[in-house]
Amino acid sequence: MINITKTFLYIKTAFKSLIRNKMRSLLSVTGIVIGITSVISIIGLSNSAKILISTKITTYGENAAEFLMEDNPWLSQNDINKIRASVPHIKYITPVINSQGECSYMQKKIRKVKLYGVENDFFIMKEWEIENGRKFNANEIFQKRNVAIIGNNLVEEFFPGQNPINKTIRYNNRLFTVIGTVKSLGKGFTNVNYDNIIIIPVTTCSKLFFDSSNYQRLYVSVTDELYESTMVNTIRDYFRNKFNLLPNEKETFLIQTTREKVFLAKIISKLLTYLMVVVASISLFVGGIGIMNIMLASVNERIREIGIRMAIGAKKHDIIVQFLLESVILCSIGGIIGITFGLSLYYLIVIIADWPFILSIISIIVSTLFSALVGMIFGIFPALKASDLKPVEALAND
Repeated sequence: MINITKTFLYIKTAFKSLIRNKMRSLLSVTGIVIGITSVISIIGLSNSAKILISTKITTYGENAAEFLMEDNPWLSQNDINKIRASVPHIKYITPVINSQGECSYMQKKIRKVKLYGVENDFFIMKEWEIENGRKFNANEIFQKRNVAIIGNNLVEEFFPGQNPINKTIRYNNRLFTVIGTVKSLGKGFTNVNYDNIIIIPVTTCSKLFFDSSNYQRLYVSVTDELYESTMVNTIRDYFRNKFNLLPNEKETFLIQTTREKVFLAKIISKLLTYLMVVVASISLFVGGIGIMNIMLASVNERIREIGIRMAIGAKKHDIIVQFLLESVILCSIGGIIGITFGLSLYYLIVIIADWPFILSIISIIVSTLFSALVGMIFGIFPALKASDLKPVEALAND
């Protein structure tokens, strides 16, 4: 049965000893504080990064894939019609053309504006919301009209406090009528500014900027993940036949699925997390060594005190508990300070970086218990050394 009075006395004595040597105690916990601060901030940033990856990584929606060949427009409307007819369970499909150029309105100019030539399924697949105005209608796509939907950055730069709908802007010396605006998207995982964009019908894009009726990319999604692999394989076979590729020939086009991109991003995130946790753990280990050194020095300074306690009846286990408690209390205090600093540092970083703040109660509990465990592990040797002292020899020490 636990003797509460005796336990309280142990704790009281341990605190008195630590307070009596304030500077030494402060220096002892520094390593633990740094280690726990690192662990808490790293785990927090890792959790934020995972959320950021899921929301910012460039994908094409669920159960979807991208087929592309960057060199020249290679995908015809006839290809799309055949794919739509031959691939079962297609939910959305859109050809895509990408480019980059200069956009202007009156005397204002913005360079490096990203151009997208798309059909309306693109907005659903990418989950890009129309904030003002509308999407393209069938006539605008079929007749290759010069209409555009613009990003939030263009709205703020060209039309502050104004309604941009039906205004005429210029992109690479071509005039476009604004019919809609996209809700702010921010920056992507690769730091691309998706507010700095102009979106036009894919038919218009291929005619004006590529002098062709072909497209660069194809986004396709299916109704359920069960059909994703069938969709990918069917379209792969179609393009292999189109380019007359032999069975052992390498494909001249690329295929990327949403699942692959998210999986790769998560692997990168995990590897970075593991690496940073290893670095933080080394810091904790160094802090533990510091605690052990300080406790050994404390044993040498308090030999006479230990001898007196043994002479008046203290048992070996009393001395062990006394020094173990001091070590655990030191590390626990360092852990609490480290958690406070770690959460503060994590909060500061996510505010500056505009990342989501994810409070992990588990990481706080684990860090607290781990800091106490470090105190126990690195306090055992000094405690055993203190308990092995002979009362007569200890009392004879000056």
